[in-house]
Amino acid sequence: ADAFARARGGTTGIAVRDRVTGRSWGNRAARTPFRAASTVKLAIAVDLLGRARAGAVRLTAADRAALRAMLVRSDNAATDRLWARFGGAAIGSRFPAYGLVSATRTDAWDQVRCTPEDLLRLVGHVLDRVHPADRATLVDLLRAVEPAQRWGVFGVVGTGRPGGKNGWLPTGAGWAVATAGFVGPGERYAVAVMTTGAPDFVAGVETVTGTVTTLLLGVS
Repeated sequence: ADAFARARGGTTGIAVRDRVTGRSWGNRAARTPFRAASTVKLAIAVDLLGRARAGAVRLTAADRAALRAMLVRSDNAATDRLWARFGGAAIGSRFPAYGLVSATRTDAWDQVRCTPEDLLRLVGHVLDRVHPADRATLVDLLRAVEPAQRWGVFGVVGTGRPGGKNGWLPTGAGWAVATAGFVGPGERYAVAVMTTGAPDFVAGVETVTGTVTTLLLGVS
């Protein structure tokens, strides 16, 4: 998988964990900061659901609809609304508790930088640490991503029903594209791949999808 990513050009960070054996692997760029783009929306969802369960905030039907749109359609307007309504930078200050321990620029959700290992920990937090009912909600939403965005972790097909959150945005150094989620029966494998320097969106998508499928071919 690392050889495939390097052959594509740019810089690609890869991190994966087998939740059954506990073994983890990452390439040299697994601890390199990349633009998180919309992958950080998963951390926002974790924050809102956790605070709602603790009674710190109340999520209305409209809020929950926005949360769904944020994950299923990667809706930026819905994310902006939730970010402003529920604390903005204060939400970002709690990101390390959800696994994004090296995240920077957390005062603005669309400016966050983090590492593939950060995203891997975030996925692990969702699968292993949140309340079971909130885990079920998040896993269902991550599996329900709209067809146009079913790349990255969704490239691994089989009985495992993959799910994840993708992100993408153009930068001065090319496109930053990322995928973070799970594949395999019982959500066995958590995986995060982030790339930068792609000449266009399609090339970035091909890099992260090809990296995931090369890495996890046959596991589902």
